[in-house]
Amino acid sequence: MTNSTQRASSKVRLPPSDFLGIPLYGLTQQEVVAEIVRAIQRGSETAGTGNPLTVFSANADMVRLAMDDPKFLALFNQASLVNPDGQIVV
Repeated sequence: MTNSTQRASSKVRLPPSDFLGIPLYGLTQQEVVAEIVRAIQRGSETAGTGNPLTVFSANADMVRLAMDDPKFLALFNQASLVNPDGQIVV
């Protein structure tokens, strides 16, 4: 399995919306928990790949930081799931 395939296997299945270059999913709390549970259940499949599930809750300050720092923006783009945190981002 290639690195890009491994990374994709830890991503949430539905396509995110692009918000200023950040992939936002806009899932409910229950949906986020369900994705985390699925990742735990898949754990034996992805063990040793170096691709853990990474989840971010992006608030307005984090979005601002990502606009100023390409390395911080890259973290969002490498994450498995980025969900908006706060009405300003929604």
